[in-house]
Amino acid sequence: MYQFTDFEHHSQLVDDNEFFAQYLSPDYPWRYDSNFFLLKFQPDLQEFKLIEEMQIASHRQNKLGHLKFYWPQNTPLTPSVTKYLDKEDYGLELLDLYRLKPGNFKDQVSNLPVKNQVLSSKKLGAFKSFNYQHDQHVSKAFAQSKLSFYDDLLAKPGIDFLTSQLDQEIIASLIQIEKDRTIEIDDLYVHPNYRHQKIASTLVNQVADYAKSQDKDLILLADGEDSVGAMYTKLGFSQTGSLIGASKKLGL
Repeated sequence: MYQFTDFEHHSQLVDDNEFFAQYLSPDYPWRYDSNFFLLKFQPDLQEFKLIEEMQIASHRQNKLGHLKFYWPQNTPLTPSVTKYLDKEDYGLELLDLYRLKPGNFKDQVSNLPVKNQVLSSKKLGAFKSFNYQHDQHVSKAFAQSKLSFYDDLLAKPGIDFLTSQLDQEIIASLIQIEKDRTIEIDDLYVHPNYRHQKIASTLVNQVADYAKSQDKDLILLADGEDSVGAMYTKLGFSQTGSLIGASKKLGL
């Protein structure tokens, strides 16, 4: 079974002890998903406060404007920690981990005449423009930071951008990350005007075909509070676990 640590976080493991693993990215200090503590146990309130103090000190030293923690897979929060996180204005998230043996993929093809292709660097501008509108829903600063982030990713080996186009316009995209045993799907986004038309399924199908040719498993993380999980189940993915995250802004 694959673990959260098998996914690409675009950061470095800088501390690994019996209580937590710390991931840090000097290149992307704005990115919550690259700078966090992954807990290795279920802390009670006092234990969490001690670990929180450690992260506050580390993130302030590295000029990070946030705090972020993940609990171990399939581990709930204690009631006292839940109450504390709410009082301290932490936002909570639930991530579901999915895995697919490519041979188990169930085709769900769109009726629209879409063209899927791997993006070349010459067309990166169109990819950026397409995703910028979506990224702005987080914040304009986040969307601006992701522009150079996309440049960095496309230059790295094993990372490809895939798009679905209709009438030469991008209507969906994802990032494909290939490692020794797996191919990860990240940042899957479909334009709102084309949802519920199997566009995402058609694009994932291309990744599944490639994974099958390489004899590698497909993995992805999905929002556990979103209905997208039902789509992955229909495509043949199986959920292998879930984990809770908590984050908040940090005043420097």
